This record gives sequence, C-alpha cells and structure tokens, in this order.
Amino acid sequence: MGKKGFAFDGLLSRAEEQLEKHEEVEKDTVVYIKRNIVIYEEFKYLVPPLTPDELYKLEISIKEEGCRDPLVVWHRPATEEQEEEWVLVDGHNRYQICEQNTIEYHVVSMEFADQETAVHWIVNNQLGKRNATEETKSYLRGMQYNREKRKEVNWQNLRQYAGTEHEGTANTGNTADRLAELHKVSEKTIKRDEKFALAIDTLCGKNRELKANVLQKNINVPKLKLIDLAEDKNNLLPELGEELANGLSFSQAYHKVYNIEMTEIIDYEQYSRDKVLKGIKTSIIQSLDTALKTGDKSHITTLRKYLEELENTL
Repeated sequence: MGKKGFAFDGLLSRAEEQLEKHEEVEKDTVVYIKRNIVIYEEFKYLVPPLTPDELYKLEISIKEEGCRDPLVVWHRPATEEQEEEWVLVDGHNRYQICEQNTIEYHVVSMEFADQETAVHWIVNNQLGKRNATEETKSYLRGMQYNREKRKEVNWQNLRQYAGTEHEGTANTGNTADRLAELHKVSEKTIKRDEKFALAIDTLCGKNRELKANVLQKNINVPKLKLIDLAEDKNNLLPELGEELANGLSFSQAYHKVYNIEMTEIIDYEQYSRDKVLKGIKTSIIQSLDTALKTGDKSHITTLRKYLEELENTL
C-alpha cells in the first residue's frame, strides 16, 4: 500500500509541475504580447477621443480600481512583407494610462482576415459603446461609409465580425444599403453621416480635444447646419473650428467668421432638428404610400427604419 501511495504522490507531483510549466508559458506569452503591442495611428484615429476631463476621470478610476476591461489586440501573423504583430484595436486610452503608471492589465487576442476587417470591427465596437452620443455614432458610420466607398472590402469577413444577427445579410446592393441594414438606419442617414464626418474632420483638423467636445456634445454644433457650411464653396470651417476652440459658442463663431451682424441668436440646434424631422416625415409618408400602392412588403422594412430614426430623433 505504501508503494502505491508513493507512486500516486509522484504522479500528482509531476502533474503539478506540468501545470506550473503550462501557466508559466501562458504568462510568458502574455508578457511577450504586452512588450510587443503596436499602435497603428490609423486605428487610433478611428476611436473618438476623450475630453481632458474624461481622460482624467478614467485615469483616476484605473488607479483606484485597476484596469477592469481587457485590451484587445489583433494578432497579425507574419508574412513575406512584414513580421508578426500584435496590433491594439481597443483600449488605446487604457493602454496609455496603464503603461505610464505601471498598472497591470489583461489582453485579449483576436484574429482578423485583413486590415479592413479589423477596421470594421473597431468601428462596430465603438458604435456599441453605451456612452456613445448620436453625434459619435453618426461620425463613425460616416467614416465607415467613406472608407468602403474608396476601398474594396471582403463583405463575408465583415459579416463574420459584425455579429450573429447579421449572418443572413446578403452581399447585394450598394455600400449605403449594406451599411444601412447593418446599423438599422436608412440609406439617406448613412449618406448624411458621411457628409457630417467629413465636415467634422474639416472643422476640427488635428485638434482632437475640439473633436471630442463636439462629438460628446460639450460644444453644440448643429449637424445639418455644419453640413450646409461644408458644402459652401468658400468653406470657412477651419476658421470656425478655431473660434470654437477659443471658447465661442457656435452662434458667436458663425457670425464672426461669416461676417454676419449678430442681430439675434439663432437656435441652430432646433433648426437642425426640425429639418431632420421634416425629412423623416416625408420619407415615412412616401414609404407608406408606396407599400399600400404596390403591396410590396419590402417597403414595410424601409418604413420601420424611418420610424426607428424618428424615435431616435425625438
């Protein structure tokens, strides 16, 4: 009996040693990944920036409670052109804070077919954030649409990472149609989002703090008025952005830059909202009328999208 007990103890001891070695290998792998995380400026730019106050609050939270949410990296395998990379796709602010303050953090690795698929995952992930404002969502959808128009993407790979609820989406129709279906908005919204995103980039330039304040609604910039100004041939948006960064309200900056006598303060926010509601109302009536006349149930789907858009706007 003693010999059997000894044999069992030896077996258990070897199993424990193997487990410890396995854990050590896992630890070494995580350490290796952390030491070799790569930041793509293009990816970083896709993430709407935080305001200085938001960044400060995040830093305080991480210092007091630790980094609760893991960083997500894209394991980009080695090719003939480049070496293996671990590219950060989510957690840029947390990564910066943790590295600067020597705070431990967890890492989750994901696989993507290509860079475009990774970009779409980043955009969709940001759109799913609970604290994302409607302006932020509009900006991200607009950027996504603009990219897709300029580059061919593998739609099947995009569906794979867009979520299970989109697995039945067919690779048909134009880019605006596909993104409208993906994000549950209308095609017109997607196209308007692109104009808004381009106008925001022109307005803010490289001033990420200004962009953060605009997208977080700390500075009220009416969407449709901004789009109208972007389409003006003189395009004074960069000058307008400078005045906003200097602390002027939109009305004050607008009247100053466009050299208009400020006889009254125009509620551009209400102006934009009324204009959007009017457009949605027209689209609802047209969709309903077409569905009743043709008996084509596909128009009911379009009608639902406009009703959802109406609900989000009200």
